[in-house]
Amino acid sequence: ISVDTDEPVITTTLEANGSGVYTPITSSLGTGEYFTFPIVISENTSNANNDLLNTSQIEPQKAEFALVKEGDEISVDWYVDYNQAVEDNKFKNGKTTATNEIQDSYTPVNGQTAYMHFKLDKTSDYGYRAGTENGLFFDAEIYVTVSDNAGNKSEATFPFSHQVDLTV
Repeated sequence: ISVDTDEPVITTTLEANGSGVYTPITSSLGTGEYFTFPIVISENTSNANNDLLNTSQIEPQKAEFALVKEGDEISVDWYVDYNQAVEDNKFKNGKTTATNEIQDSYTPVNGQTAYMHFKLDKTSDYGYRAGTENGLFFDAEIYVTVSDNAGNKSEATFPFSHQVDLTV
């Protein structure tokens, strides 16, 4: 009998720059207020004595997440889907948090890419950072946590910088 003691693995399909910061996927909708961050959650099978037949699995557990940004809470709309294309009618109200306080959840599918879609309101003050290039940047982190059915818990933080265009 083997006991599953391996934590689930949380990754992204994006590559970080040299500073460890990710650039989200910009949607073709709007002018930069929409962006997407892909997350993959998988059962850890790195242990030679452990394979998918005797792991406890992550399904049907919930993956929980927060959009972390220093300062006051700011409204940001979002939804999570397994389709990379953004659908404007699926967004729901959310907010940033200055801590890793969980804001929402979704059901992960082992090894499949979930797309976290975000929509900024052009009239809100998000504390944009002026870039060296033309443009402003929304800097934040995505915090994700998940437990498998054996109670093994993982968490990951993905810092990102998204360029926005405030043209109305």
